[in-house]
Amino acid sequence: MYRGGLRRGSILRKDEGSALGRVSRSRRLPVAKALRLFASFDKIYKGWVMAKLPVAEGYEEFLGELKERIKQAQVRAVLAVNRELILLYWQIGRDILLRQQQQG
Repeated sequence: MYRGGLRRGSILRKDEGSALGRVSRSRRLPVAKALRLFASFDKIYKGWVMAKLPVAEGYEEFLGELKERIKQAQVRAVLAVNRELILLYWQIGRDILLRQQQQG
């Protein structure tokens, strides 16, 4: 067993027989497998919820509008961050150039 901490591409999970939630032995679960398991559980859960709950009229359209607003806000946030970083880098470059001119 690998004892040097987490390896890239794996996560730790507790053994089911451990007392009081303490980890007696750790087994590694590859991240890809964990994601596949999560996706299958998510699909089952969504299917169960959609089968049990009636969908309100206009819900699909409302949900689509919300998703679009979220995407637009994310794009605006990314653009704002990029703008600030470009200004910062430009100012740093200007400061370096001024200092080089002053000190030779």
